[in-house]
Amino acid sequence: MKKKTKFIWILIVSLLLIVVGYTRYYPIKHDTIELRHIIEDKFGVNIERFTSIGLNNKDFYYFVVAGDNIAIVRMKMGVFNRFRYQGISYTGANFVNGVVESKGNKYLLVGGKNPNHEIEKISFTLDNIQYEIDIVNPGDTFFEYIQIDNKTFDDHIFLDNTILYNGNGEDITTTIDTSSGGV
Repeated sequence: MKKKTKFIWILIVSLLLIVVGYTRYYPIKHDTIELRHIIEDKFGVNIERFTSIGLNNKDFYYFVVAGDNIAIVRMKMGVFNRFRYQGISYTGANFVNGVVESKGNKYLLVGGKNPNHEIEKISFTLDNIQYEIDIVNPGDTFFEYIQIDNKTFDDHIFLDNTILYNGNGEDITTTIDTSSGGV
């Protein structure tokens, strides 16, 4: 009987240690609140709006325009819907893009400023494979993704292999500042 009681206590203590360890590894309970704190600490501005992309319900990317900067905040979600902050990248350019991996798949993330709501489609080439992204809700900003071939070596799109289109299907690449930063 004493062995059984001892085993139960050891099991309870072990489970408590696992729970405490998990909450320390994934400390963020409310990702949007933490996102606001991260941006405020980094740029000194409060954000009203942001866009997020969740890949495989595990890797989350948040697109934020903070003053003159575009920022991408990366977080990873654990089993119990808690998050871990993984970093931030930002640029003063008009666009951000980059290839990311999630659960063995590769994705291209593309975001940017679209002040006149002109950009409705982006066409680009990665490793000689043509891709197109339709902007779902063209507004002042956009943040979209597309799954790409896992064998792709390029890690972002280049200006010389990217074409921006308006709603009429016309190439508007030369009329837009296509300065870009990485994710």
